[in-house]
Amino acid sequence: MGLDERLKAVAVTLAHLPTAPYHEHQIRAEAIRQLQGLPHLKLRQDRYGNLIAHYRNRPQRGQALALVAHLDHPGFSIPDAAFRKKKCAEFLGGVAPEYLQPQSVLFFNRKSPAPLGVCTLQRIDWSQPQKKAYFSESFPKDAEFGMWDLPVARFTSDRFINRNCDDLVGVATIMALLADLSRSGARGEVYGLLTRAEEVGFHGALASLRMAPALPRIPILSLETSNARGFAKIGAGPILRVGDRTSIFTPSVTAWMQTALEEIKKKQPDAAYQRLLMGGGTCEATVFQQAGYPAGALCLALKNYHNMGPRSKIAAESVSLADWQGLYRLLRYLATEATPYRAPTARPKLVGKLAAMQKEALPKLQATK
Repeated sequence: MGLDERLKAVAVTLAHLPTAPYHEHQIRAEAIRQLQGLPHLKLRQDRYGNLIAHYRNRPQRGQALALVAHLDHPGFSIPDAAFRKKKCAEFLGGVAPEYLQPQSVLFFNRKSPAPLGVCTLQRIDWSQPQKKAYFSESFPKDAEFGMWDLPVARFTSDRFINRNCDDLVGVATIMALLADLSRSGARGEVYGLLTRAEEVGFHGALASLRMAPALPRIPILSLETSNARGFAKIGAGPILRVGDRTSIFTPSVTAWMQTALEEIKKKQPDAAYQRLLMGGGTCEATVFQQAGYPAGALCLALKNYHNMGPRSKIAAESVSLADWQGLYRLLRYLATEATPYRAPTARPKLVGKLAAMQKEALPKLQATK
């Protein structure tokens, strides 16, 4: 299954834009450029730099949902002149020490996607919480942040390969979906929240809880890419993520999404998906759940998570195009066709296979009581 052409175009555009924690300006600006002025779609930026898009066009009662993805990816930041003088940057994000060996890093600033120059990482000082990265050369003039020198926007028959899929995949998906809904005039209500500095402790998501007005108490779905390990398989479909390393997500939201996946599968038997606990890390769904929102998560199995490739080498990340298309198809279905989410009542209602089993069990129990 190929990737939707409009989604592919958004992904390619974002792939050429650099990003790192606190340096997400170019991707945010592109999201504004592509979404601003579309019918039924409003944009606003909160005081912390998160971007909130709100699509609303004659929704059914209770049809609203929110999607969240983060704009950043692990990278290097030059915080001030003192760091610059020492040819030192701060590494922001979670990468195992054995991967931070001498290698090339491209440096950028917020004004242009073109690299200002390349420097060679020499060593990382792990003795303090602040990970100081020392380089062999002086930084290019006006450089503010850096990313690994890796391939950009390559496609194979079923892979998207890029220096950062995490979380470009989520951001591109939200952007493409909102544009699709707007241009088609679809009925529904979808919020898209694009957050900053997720890689250093969900800073943008945590700050978004202080927004005014805050997001309504509707299902919030975190869109991520997650390390392909354990039972998670690349190419086996998008992953209905029931929880992460920190928490189990709202069961009724997970059940709502699974019902939609099964409904899609009835129409398209090849519409595979995986239902898994992805315990390799914590995602933004945990932030919103602990703040009292009904929260769920979807992700794609990711190769070379945080650029950690085989044999302790930094490598480009990649995802399956078929998995990505399956994620996009589900989100459009949830936004436009699925039965609106209903919070649990005092008497829970079973769905799917368990509902069928209950229907079969009741007469047998009554007959043998």
